[in-house]
Amino acid sequence: MDNNIIDNNMNDIDNMVSDNMVSDNMVSDNNTNIKKNIKGSIKLQTFIMYYNTIIRNVGLYTSISVALFTLTKIIPENYFYKKSRIIKTFIRILSILILLLALYMCFNLFLEVNNMKKNSDIFQNNSFININSWYIILILILFILSIFLFICIFVTYKHFVNKNKFTIL
Repeated sequence: MDNNIIDNNMNDIDNMVSDNMVSDNMVSDNNTNIKKNIKGSIKLQTFIMYYNTIIRNVGLYTSISVALFTLTKIIPENYFYKKSRIIKTFIRILSILILLLALYMCFNLFLEVNNMKKNSDIFQNNSFININSWYIILILILFILSIFLFICIFVTYKHFVNKNKFTIL
């Protein structure tokens, strides 16, 4: 995630805090503390929305990949009988590519969460968010996607090499 997007809007937050939220008799230390809390909560909220969006997209791409992979049982045999082997292989390779994209997004999110945990004190001092549960969820998703990718590659390879019908899905 690009921290420049967050940092570009911090000047507006500084102006909002200095104009509206801090009275003239407040101490300068209190002013910087309020600004720091607002900046931290905005970064935290932005990262939570980013995490949820990526997890939703990984689920969407995985669903599309599963649907394409199971589509090879229906479409080629019914509509493209003479070229069904080529069509099945093409659709399965497309499914594998979409699954690789989902795996890449999930792995990238895992690196982002790791980076945020190490470099940001927002998660270290927050009692509401347990970042370790985010790790567990991402590791499980990566493991499940890897197993499914292995199965898809194995079935596609067996289908391409053997002329006999071999399917798991």
